Amino acid sequence: MLVVNTYNELLVDGLDLPFGLAVVKTYVNSTIGTFTKRDAMENCPSLGSSSVESALKKLVEDGTIIRKGIGRASHYIRKDAIE
Repeated sequence: MLVVNTYNELLVDGLDLPFGLAVVKTYVNSTIGTFTKRDAMENCPSLGSSSVESALKKLVEDGTIIRKGIGRASHYIRKDAIE
């Protein structure tokens, strides 16, 4: 169990985050302008689509990014980019 917990965590910016969330958050923080789930998946090849979707959902819930549009037309933007 210890090996699994160690594998699933990554230290990013001094915060302990699940691996998938940390990878997507790093991508989001380096992105200028809007991006789609597909963009995130292409730039985070170590993650599957469900991991990217889950990370994007958590980032929307905690207010880091804002989702615009519905379904295939949805895209995301960092909240600090529009303030």
